[in-house]
Amino acid sequence: MKPILAIAALGVLHPVFLPSAFAAGQTVYAFPAGDLSQWTQVTIPGGTSLDRKFFATASNFGNRISWTDPAGSVAGLVVTSADNADSRDGAHNSAVLRSPNFVLKGSNAAAELGTFSPTDINFKLLAGKGAAAGPANFSNIPANSVNNAGDVAYLGVGLRRVSDGAYLLWGRRTSNAQSTSWETVTWNETTLTNAIASDAPGTLYTLDLVDAAHGSWGWLAMDSLTMTDTHSTTNVSVRPLDITGAESGSDHDLSVRFTRTGNLANAVPITFSLTGTAGESVDYQQIPGYGETGYTITLPAGVATVDLPVHIIPNGSPEIDRSLQVNIVPASGYEVATPSTAQLWISDLPATGGLVTVSGPLNTGTYLPIPNPFTTGAQGSLFFYGEANYASSYLVLGVRGVPLDNSSNGGVDIGRNNGSAGAAIFDYLDNKGVGSGTARVAASPEIPISAGGHYTLIGEIEMHADNTGVLRAWIWNGAQGTYDFATPYLVNSFTSGFTGLGEQIYLRLDAGGPANTWTNARAIWVAGADPSAREAAFHSLTPARPFLQVDASVPVGGEFGQTNQVAFNVVRSGLPNGSLEVPLNFFGSATPADFSVEFPTTALFDAGQSSVQCGLPIASDDLYEGNEDIAIGIENTMAWLVPTSYPVATVNDRPFQGWMASMLPGSTQGPEDDFDNDHWSNVLEYFSGTLPSDAASLTSPYPAPGQPSALRFLRSPLATDVDAKVLWSTDLTTWKQSGESNGALTVNITESLVGTSETGVQTIDATAQATGGETNKLFLRLDVQLP
Repeated sequence: MKPILAIAALGVLHPVFLPSAFAAGQTVYAFPAGDLSQWTQVTIPGGTSLDRKFFATASNFGNRISWTDPAGSVAGLVVTSADNADSRDGAHNSAVLRSPNFVLKGSNAAAELGTFSPTDINFKLLAGKGAAAGPANFSNIPANSVNNAGDVAYLGVGLRRVSDGAYLLWGRRTSNAQSTSWETVTWNETTLTNAIASDAPGTLYTLDLVDAAHGSWGWLAMDSLTMTDTHSTTNVSVRPLDITGAESGSDHDLSVRFTRTGNLANAVPITFSLTGTAGESVDYQQIPGYGETGYTITLPAGVATVDLPVHIIPNGSPEIDRSLQVNIVPASGYEVATPSTAQLWISDLPATGGLVTVSGPLNTGTYLPIPNPFTTGAQGSLFFYGEANYASSYLVLGVRGVPLDNSSNGGVDIGRNNGSAGAAIFDYLDNKGVGSGTARVAASPEIPISAGGHYTLIGEIEMHADNTGVLRAWIWNGAQGTYDFATPYLVNSFTSGFTGLGEQIYLRLDAGGPANTWTNARAIWVAGADPSAREAAFHSLTPARPFLQVDASVPVGGEFGQTNQVAFNVVRSGLPNGSLEVPLNFFGSATPADFSVEFPTTALFDAGQSSVQCGLPIASDDLYEGNEDIAIGIENTMAWLVPTSYPVATVNDRPFQGWMASMLPGSTQGPEDDFDNDHWSNVLEYFSGTLPSDAASLTSPYPAPGQPSALRFLRSPLATDVDAKVLWSTDLTTWKQSGESNGALTVNITESLVGTSETGVQTIDATAQATGGETNKLFLRLDVQLP
């Protein structure tokens, strides 16, 4: 990097300290009328006799001040005279209103807000903007107000260090306005952390509302000051663990898992509600913990997860599949995170009827015998099911009266013929003995049955007592079609049923070549017209499938910093739980070039394994890309159930590169280059908080006024990935760091904060102190490197 030579020094940057424990919560000062909310007036000695004070008020202050609270009613703070009446423009003593003291890192028994440690502070201001730079110290506030003509007086809010009165941050309006034109000032975690970087843990701070102005726009109002500890807030989510269960078989249990992140110190009761079509004490056993606000489950102190079991109650009545949703209800003590709802399913007992099951590949031309349910006057539905790997020619799943490709006494096929690739119903009940082209009932739009695809075909013949009825078909290829009972792919009515049937009918699995194979063929009859019984029969044909979902276990990583990867967990629940290979796909703005490993193509589960992690180490590069995102998707097939959405992980660019992408979009220059030719390299512009595209914004280091051994320079809080040092020399050849010696001479370099701009850029004085030797000249150099 290009060195900068000047007088004085910048001490070694102190590491940023973050507290190890937090108290959860948020403090909001709304300042209702007459309530200063434990803020106190601060007297500045030597002021005028007009004792100007802050008042919490709900009035518009009579004849000259007209303003409206951001929430719609006046309840802010305004500077006024001692009698709480309008005296907006008159000269007065400077007025300061001070908050209770608090810590920003560590702890201190003297903190009036206790262990509360905000990471975000924001507030709303109205009226005058005043001077751009605030006072460096409380002692710099004049005893009497200054005429604000030209916006030169102090009007704003300062973050004050209690020990020495220094203001580390200053917030003010950017324009003069009243009425409803409130402006929000926000100090986020980065801004606060950089402001207190050199302070010890446990340091106390206050917020000071300052009005040291009179005359034009010489007044100020504040409201809705909010302090939030985003780290300590407890965030609670819920997801299904065992998503499906049934009244039949041995799987009578469902479960969900509540998870919290952030503060784990205290026990947290979580309130939740139950919705869905399943009934408590009817379809599942009573859930404990019900009270006036809903159901409650408690996360014990120090515990991040707790599971809620749901036990299914079998009964003997055919029913449709039922759902149960567990929903987190907002309550004090936690924030509701995503996902906030977990959905479970209860399958019914299989419907009564004749069930045919075939395992393994089946050759073309197979006809499976089924007891004939279509006797005279019979009413009910025959469902038939099959899965096929299609290669060529035609492919049909159907029902025939004889074990032949003969429809003289009626029949139904679903699939495709040689003449058309689209999936269709072939109605041979109203079109007995005709060719497939005549019997074909097309869908709109059509789903093609194409070579290499895996297809699930489900048909229903709903027969009425008068030998009329309805044909339905469901087609699914893993991406297109429908597998939902309520939305069949095709529906077609018929007016003439089967004729001349014997004791058996036949399930037809046929295709135009041996390369077409069938699996999971089955059929079931349900008597009557009960919709619930029909849906139960439909679902009894479908094979058990596990539920897959994706969690972002490491949701944020970057090219710079401690976390240099993002990671996902592919999680499965339900049955079967044998070995499983799940194809994966990746999507988002991040590409394989952003990572140091290739994207995994599959997640491989061993038998009994419930989770597979996919870690993606991030590659560091010199490209200015900005922050990107990446997500894992699961291929949607009939072998499993998939979620409707996937979590997204963030890949943060190196902060300098993100700054370059924002400040100089499209530029390919490096940190050593100088875009605006002001002899101040891009990385020095970055470090100093100046504009790389504007030579006029240059503010290079210079000797601190009145300090012969101090260098003054700017430091941006955004420049977290640079290594900045002030080096010293007596001859401009040999350069030493602070604390190092050259012979008998030792120079120590310390830093002090002079002030902070509205954007958080700090003005730093770096002071050199020489001991143990003598020198006539001492040179100091600010050295900024991008590791």
